[in-house]
Amino acid sequence: QWRTSSPPPLRPLHQHLLPVYRYHAMKLWQDNKALLLPPEILQQAGCHFNPAHWTAKPGKAEGRFLGDCSNGDHNRVLNAPVVRDLVAKRFGPLTHPTISDVIEAVFHLAERHGGLSHIRLWKEDIVGAFGQFNYSSASSYNFAFKIDEELALLQYTGMFGWTGSPYAFGVFTRALQRQAQQRIHGRVVAYVDDFIGISSANLAASDQLHVQRLLCETFGSKAINLEKSGLPATSHECLGWLLDLNQQSVRPSDRAIRKLLFCFHSVNTAKGVYVQLVQVQQLASLARRYSQGVKGMKPFV
Repeated sequence: QWRTSSPPPLRPLHQHLLPVYRYHAMKLWQDNKALLLPPEILQQAGCHFNPAHWTAKPGKAEGRFLGDCSNGDHNRVLNAPVVRDLVAKRFGPLTHPTISDVIEAVFHLAERHGGLSHIRLWKEDIVGAFGQFNYSSASSYNFAFKIDEELALLQYTGMFGWTGSPYAFGVFTRALQRQAQQRIHGRVVAYVDDFIGISSANLAASDQLHVQRLLCETFGSKAINLEKSGLPATSHECLGWLLDLNQQSVRPSDRAIRKLLFCFHSVNTAKGVYVQLVQVQQLASLARRYSQGVKGMKPFV
């Protein structure tokens, strides 16, 4: 029996933000994405308890509730390498497009339609992407989270924090991209729940409408995140980059620049001070990503 049936102690952050955790748990229940039950009921059912976690989310004061499935008693965790290998085998490998793929699509269409001045970019985003699919009844027993002494949450829809969620949703991403490509005249590049459209100026609006209809047909009328949708324009943020067709330029987005400045300037270079491995890994990941367009990043890869 590998499951941890005893709820882990509430972390200091959890205790400090207890009303926020309760808010997110209640919202998941109201949205029919989870059950709320006394912890002892889920213990008796043999559910696996994971630590609940919260993180800030840009543009959302309430932040994001997620499960920390990488921590648990006696290494009984869901986010193990063997689990990642199993979900990759079950759902297929996870590959993400890069800004190079977007630029290649832009120039491909520009050659057909008389130059960059005739091309438009547009964007669509799926609301709560991972929450759009359900776990099987048996699998949902692995996603229990203690909220307080009286309430525990059992999540039966996809969630942030489990290593398998991106792989499972990747099936939707690939299928939707293929379907979208068959319905539009331009090109579409999909990154998990983000869809970047590249179309000729006179067909961009209709292409975007076709993709909107596809997403709503698949996930329901409220599937589209209107706050992140972008109407046809010559400039848009794409995959952490700002692509400007008028200026024929690409650079890290303003948000990415702030992130790069914060991450690299947070390194303590004082003599005798050790840098944590996780920080080095984060810097290397950022450098590898943005070295595609910023030559100064290449020495850090």
